Amino acid sequence: MARTDPAWRRRGVATFLQSQVIDYARGKRITALRLWTLSKNKAAIKACEKGGFKLVCEAAHVSSRLRLKTKAKATSPISASDTQLRAFLRSGYSSKMNGYIARGSHFLRSSERLLGHLEGQGELYVEEDSAFLVTRPEIRFKEPQSSLTILTGPVQESMKSAKKIARALGAKILSAYVPYEQYQLSIAKRCGFKRSPWGTHCLVFEKKI
Repeated sequence: MARTDPAWRRRGVATFLQSQVIDYARGKRITALRLWTLSKNKAAIKACEKGGFKLVCEAAHVSSRLRLKTKAKATSPISASDTQLRAFLRSGYSSKMNGYIARGSHFLRSSERLLGHLEGQGELYVEEDSAFLVTRPEIRFKEPQSSLTILTGPVQESMKSAKKIARALGAKILSAYVPYEQYQLSIAKRCGFKRSPWGTHCLVFEKKI
């Protein structure tokens, strides 16, 4: 996360910071860098493109405050076969995110290995035709929050099921990055999710290093 003081803009600060981060990442054997900025932040977009970053995904951040209810028994996470994990990667929802998933505050390039790792963390859930990830609650802004990543299946059913699971896990807020399109956003709204002012339209950029 970075922001240039207005008094120091147009002096190459963003370019310098990018070069320093790239050198550091290479030293750690990191092969790709990602960041996102709002679609209306033209200066940031220009700096990204100038630095060789390419647009790879568009999303919107939504969140829902979970209503207090008697704590229900949580649906148990599942173990998936390699065939199931490969099917998740080919889903229509995955294509809308251009093969990327958002987990917490990170955008990750989806892969069978990554999904297998998250499954091992106990984050993978399947209910009827839906498959999704729900993280265990973490304290953010003084409240326990979980994040949702849809993998496949009906979006509305996934969101409703994920809210029940997050509530049972003890979360007070469930958040997600959804593909930036009106249909997805309308379903999220129908399920009680609101768009975050700081993430109304996120442009995700990536650079191979």
